[in-house]
Amino acid sequence: MKQTIYLLDANAIIELAKSLGPVIDGLDAKIDETIKDGRIISVFEVFQELVAQGQEDAPARWARRRVDIFMHPERAEADKLRLILSRSNEKSGYTKPFNADPWLVAFALSQPLSRQGQLFSDREYAVVTMDSGLKVLAEKFKVACVAWKEVFKREGWAPRLGK
Repeated sequence: MKQTIYLLDANAIIELAKSLGPVIDGLDAKIDETIKDGRIISVFEVFQELVAQGQEDAPARWARRRVDIFMHPERAEADKLRLILSRSNEKSGYTKPFNADPWLVAFALSQPLSRQGQLFSDREYAVVTMDSGLKVLAEKFKVACVAWKEVFKREGWAPRLGK
């Protein structure tokens, strides 16, 4: 069975920090446990979006407390990014200005083959997002996108409202 690695988009972190975490009992502990297992990560460009211009809101604080999950790009990601940008145009439906989105897709595409020279055939990558533009881009390159609701289902996390 393949292990899912979740790549968080900025809007997923915003939703988690502002809406989900504060009202679902035990969610922070489940998220942190999954982070510790190395199955929730993101790219440094998402971190930059969240903490831009010294922001100190809940998502920026969430990101700063978990800065180690934000991966810096390596050559494999840069190579995939060039491919993505060369194939992303108005015909593909992806017309957003350059941001972290293509880096998330590039990371998902390059990881099964690149990190530390190992082949990760036992892993699959899913971008956690609610952004329709990112979903279009990911679909073009056959990268899975899921919302938090799907993550809860896959992980067996039954949200209990509380607090």
